Amino acid sequence: MKQAIGQSAPRIFTALLLAALAAPALMAQRTETMDAVVVPQNRITMRDLGWPPVDVIPEDENGITSLVVAPGGSIYGGTTGFQAHLFVLKPAGALVRPLGKIPGAQSIHHALVAPEDGMIYFGTSLWNRGRLDQRGKDIPGAYKGFPGGHLYRFDPAEEEKSRILTHWADPARDCPGLTDLGIPVAGDGVHALVGKGDELYGVSFPGGVFFVFDIAKRAVSFRQAICGDPIAENPYRSVPRDLVIDPDGNVWGTGDYGKFFRYDPAAKKIAQLDIALPCLPGREFMNVVDSFALAADGKIYGGGSDGYVFCLDPKSASVRNLGKPLWQKRIRGLAAGSDGNVYGVGGEEMGIARLFVYRTASKEFEVLGLIEANHPPYFNWLANEFDAMVTGRDGTIYIGENSRRAHLFIFCPWQ
Repeated sequence: MKQAIGQSAPRIFTALLLAALAAPALMAQRTETMDAVVVPQNRITMRDLGWPPVDVIPEDENGITSLVVAPGGSIYGGTTGFQAHLFVLKPAGALVRPLGKIPGAQSIHHALVAPEDGMIYFGTSLWNRGRLDQRGKDIPGAYKGFPGGHLYRFDPAEEEKSRILTHWADPARDCPGLTDLGIPVAGDGVHALVGKGDELYGVSFPGGVFFVFDIAKRAVSFRQAICGDPIAENPYRSVPRDLVIDPDGNVWGTGDYGKFFRYDPAAKKIAQLDIALPCLPGREFMNVVDSFALAADGKIYGGGSDGYVFCLDPKSASVRNLGKPLWQKRIRGLAAGSDGNVYGVGGEEMGIARLFVYRTASKEFEVLGLIEANHPPYFNWLANEFDAMVTGRDGTIYIGENSRRAHLFIFCPWQ
């Protein structure tokens, strides 16, 4: 017995040594099982926010929280962090160009508008991310003494005139071509913004005030609170994280208990409706809308804070619960694809996001996987959180990562 054990010991040691030496190589290899949980790599890539390492928007300032498609097809984005920035990606280009920082602003959150006049309008706010152990209770205190978020008009032509030929972009400069249009709600930031014609429609945080801004007059023409006092243990009001305009020009959002409101620009009146976002039973008081997307057929798709996706018919003012595509909460971005399907990204704070699609013909979800761009030997990046999503003119989908070192992901929905 002793001899048998003694003879097997070197073999065991040798096997363990070989396994240890092989472990790094095994971990570096990608298996079929691993590939199955990420978005197919022939359909996705990413861009730094600038040309590294020369002119990239700095870490902790480049979380992408707003995206919009301009009439000419350019993709404009706004960031959140210690300092807010603007950037642009030309439709035929490969480089994201930083346009400059926004003086005194920390965030552009779901608040970029690109009307047909060629200008870009946006609203600013504070960085609404407090300490983890406070669970949001410290965020309202940050607004004490805050004068209020501003509305700005950005002129792309003026910014281009300011560039020096053959010169790198400069993320540290104040963004040229800005016109300050003022503060729409004193003491509050602009939490979401949409627009049509000569009017901008927004909602403020933390006060939960809906406002209408007349661009020609440079003045607020309408204000009304759409949220009551904080409910239960919530530290702040039920402020919607997004707004949407239906084909008839009405503006939709949500208020207390996830119930919808509709603003009629012709009547200049808000209607509080008795329809609400889908959510888990008992969590109605915590329910707010995360994201909206207007489809080509006029239907409005949306996602809520509990992770459910819904379809809102603005004609009948009815809501259909489409289900919960992911086990996590939060639908952080939605985009109506040119193929008729609806693409989305979901996931909680400090979690790992996943991309999914709702196939409208079969009425079913498909989880496409973790959002990773893997192009060895050049780069490999598995992203965690996202907060913006938009469909380009050619059907390409752009997804904005929101982290201390963020990227713009580019997804091709066609197979």
